[in-house]
Amino acid sequence: METFTADEDIRYFSKPPNSNRIRRVKTPFESYKLQCVSQGIQVRGHANNREKSEKALGPMTIAGGIGALLGGPIGAAVGLGIAGWSSSNSEFEENRLAEVFGTAKQKCAQWEAFDEEQKKAEARQVYEYEKLARDSWHRYHSLRQLGAIDNFNGKEFEVAISIFYEKMGYKVTLTKTTGDFGVDIIAEKGAEKLAIQVKRYKGTVGIQAVQEVASGAFYYKATKAIVTTNSFFTPQAKQLADSVGVDLIDRTQLTEMWGKVHSHKEIPEFNLKKYEAIKNDIILELRKIPNPKRKEKHTPQRKKRS
Repeated sequence: METFTADEDIRYFSKPPNSNRIRRVKTPFESYKLQCVSQGIQVRGHANNREKSEKALGPMTIAGGIGALLGGPIGAAVGLGIAGWSSSNSEFEENRLAEVFGTAKQKCAQWEAFDEEQKKAEARQVYEYEKLARDSWHRYHSLRQLGAIDNFNGKEFEVAISIFYEKMGYKVTLTKTTGDFGVDIIAEKGAEKLAIQVKRYKGTVGIQAVQEVASGAFYYKATKAIVTTNSFFTPQAKQLADSVGVDLIDRTQLTEMWGKVHSHKEIPEFNLKKYEAIKNDIILELRKIPNPKRKEKHTPQRKKRS
């Protein structure tokens, strides 16, 4: 037996997503009778054979000629020889029973279609959320993988090196993209203050980087100037660095230092629970890097630094 129930009253206005939701509930007839009793509804009156046929086999029939209708203070039933309704505070002509039953069936179908669309929308939201979470997880952990450095843009490399110094206990600040006086990162620990220029190059790094960071270190009152690269330095750059006291960290040195700080050799497999546990850290870190996949309107494009 199928029962239709309403939050308020079957006869009241009911349209998604407003109130007075109408629901379809499959229930044995004995349970239906108990449900009537629990709501103070007494089904009464017996239909004759002609009325049974009209009501049980008509367009309002559900589940092989058996149907029921309950809602708030009123209730009705069609089938099993029952054609009547009663409640504690309202009356209803028997000849309108089929009409009310049919309306409830129609409204219930609208609510079910609405619920199905809601489920699809929620599923799309879950899919998009997990897709974004996977992308963020990969980008976050890529910044800790030395093997991914060659695929970074300049800003990503800066952030990766800043994370590296944070792991070593430094308080790290990224300088402005423009007007940085040749320094990309300021790293401080105790009395030590490092002025670091980061160079993600395919070729070798020349003397200009050494000149810039030496000047920038003076401006920021740093105790040490450093140039770090994923590549190597020209002989001239090394010679100048020795004469002006600038430390150079090339790919070989960076690889050795990197292994002492980052334990993961590969990006960990995505796990939504683990993502949620470090979600705030991921968001804060990735905010430092413009994401080309999520450009916002009216945001001027910043010039990339090497």
